[in-house]
Amino acid sequence: MAFAKVTWIAQLVLHGLVIALAVSILGVSGHLLQNHNSQAEANPWYLPMWPQHFDNKGIKATVGATSAIVFFGIVVLVMAFLPRFASSKSSVPSLLVFATTLPAAVLTITTIILTASLNNNAPVTDTIQTWTCRWSDYAATHGGSGASQNNVPNDFKKMCTESRFAFYGLIPLFILQVILLFASAVGFVAMLCSSGRKSEDGGMTPIKEQPESMGGVPAYEMDYRSGKSGSQVNTYGVP
Repeated sequence: MAFAKVTWIAQLVLHGLVIALAVSILGVSGHLLQNHNSQAEANPWYLPMWPQHFDNKGIKATVGATSAIVFFGIVVLVMAFLPRFASSKSSVPSLLVFATTLPAAVLTITTIILTASLNNNAPVTDTIQTWTCRWSDYAATHGGSGASQNNVPNDFKKMCTESRFAFYGLIPLFILQVILLFASAVGFVAMLCSSGRKSEDGGMTPIKEQPESMGGVPAYEMDYRSGKSGSQVNTYGVP
C-alpha cells in the first residue's frame, strides 16, 4: 500500500509540472497568435497583400493542444482532492490519470510533428517562428532592429524567442507525459496487487487464543474444521 501511495504522489507531482509547462506554452503561443492577427492587415512586415504566405496552423494547434492538456490536468487535480476520490483504495485514480494523459500525449506529439513540418516549408511559406527569426537574425547582422537601413520591427526578436519556446517547450512536455503514463501504469498495477492481497487476507479469520489442545484434538485443527471456538469446538465425538 505504501508503494501505491508513493506512485500516486509522483503522479500528482508530474501532473503539476505538466500543467505548469502547458500553461506557459499556452500563454506564449496565444500571445503570438493574437499579436500576429492584430497586425496582419496593417503592418507591411506581415505581408497583408499575401496573407497566404503565412501558415499558422502550427501555432493554432499549439494553442488547442495545450488548452486541452491544461483542462485534463485540472480535472485530475480537482478530483484528486475530493475526499471520496482521494481516499479511494481502488485503482480508479491511476486509471483516470492514464486515460487523460494518453490523448494529451497524442495531441502533443502530433503538434510537434505538424509544427516542425510547417517550419521546414520556409521560405516558400512561413510560420511566425521562421519569419520573425529570419528577420531578427538579419537585423542582428545589419545594424539591429528598427535601424534605418533595415527597419525590422523591434518586437521581432522577442517574438522569435517566444515562438521558439512555444515549439521547443512541447518536447519536454511530451517527455513528462510519457513519464506520467508510465507512473500511472505502475500505480494502477500496484493498487491492483494491493487490493488483491487485502482480499486474500480478508478471508482469514484470526484464531482466538485457546488451549493448545482440547479433548485430544489440536485447537487450530478444530478451528479449521468447524470455524468455531471454545466449548462448542469439540463436535467430533472425542471424549
